[in-house]
Amino acid sequence: MPGYEVVGVVGQGAGGPVWRARPRGGGHAVAVKVVPAGPRADRELALLRSVRHPFVVPLLDAVVLDDGSVALVLALVDGGSLRSLVGARGHLTAGEVVTVLSPLARAIGDLHGLGIEHGDVAPGNVLIERCGRPLLADLETVPVTVSERDEVFGTAG
Repeated sequence: MPGYEVVGVVGQGAGGPVWRARPRGGGHAVAVKVVPAGPRADRELALLRSVRHPFVVPLLDAVVLDDGSVALVLALVDGGSLRSLVGARGHLTAGEVVTVLSPLARAIGDLHGLGIEHGDVAPGNVLIERCGRPLLADLETVPVTVSERDEVFGTAG
């Protein structure tokens, strides 16, 4: 990938694998998600470029690949997901629930204020930094809020 060396898979998102990469010029590791070319990629890129929020995984770069797909270069969140945390430990304490849900509520409220609805706030889409800060991820399912929808968004189940 131009400008980055892909070094392995970080996880699996709804749209495919998420890769760990390093900038070729040096710097911190990043996460890379490749989105097929088309309206969905255009929408996700535009949304990610428009959202700067302390509790949403930030877009750092976007690279158009030879086949027209877009590699979204995102901050690498290295503490796992809420799904993996609950799976490993079981229930969270009341304090941990507040620590996770308060920032997420703020992010969701601020996104709604911008006319953006996430559409898939699920434990796998809440990433946790090593310091404990939660970040909302996987904005690929984000539709702009409208009165009627033909598409169904979200994680099954």
